[in-house]
Amino acid sequence: MLGMRLTESAAVARIGSHRFRNTERDMESTLGEPEEPGTVLIVDDDVTIQLAFSALLWRDGYRIIVANSADEARARLDQIQPDVILCDLVMNGTNGDEFCTWLKEHERWQFVPVIAVTRIDHPVALAGMLDAGADAVVVKPVAGSDLRARVAAALRTRRRYVGLMRGLGR
Repeated sequence: MLGMRLTESAAVARIGSHRFRNTERDMESTLGEPEEPGTVLIVDDDVTIQLAFSALLWRDGYRIIVANSADEARARLDQIQPDVILCDLVMNGTNGDEFCTWLKEHERWQFVPVIAVTRIDHPVALAGMLDAGADAVVVKPVAGSDLRARVAAALRTRRRYVGLMRGLGR
């Protein structure tokens, strides 16, 4: 799929140890100053999905962090400081909708956009993710252009919120 074969542990180590950046493109803020592309946290227990999403989003210069479970992501949130979270619905341990509910109940994380990603294409499951607080839901397999556009839109929303909060002195 990505032109290479890695063992699962080697793939996770490789993703987790690198900060993916595209140095040819700097995003500009409304003030004209270079802006960091943003940090995307991918929460999925499928290493193939982690690699595929990382490869897609790397092109846009995002800093990519992966977590193999919602529990791992929750434990590392303070260190990661994500701008956008991509989260699978079905995982071992805490599932995606429970994680999303937990995020939206915490003041520090409630305004971090969550894009739920799932193989379950059923209206009840999709509505459940939105009810849990997901900002968008996509069904796997997802087109790369769609995923990239949704992450970019979620990051714009996040930046607007952060700008508003700074304007209010918070």
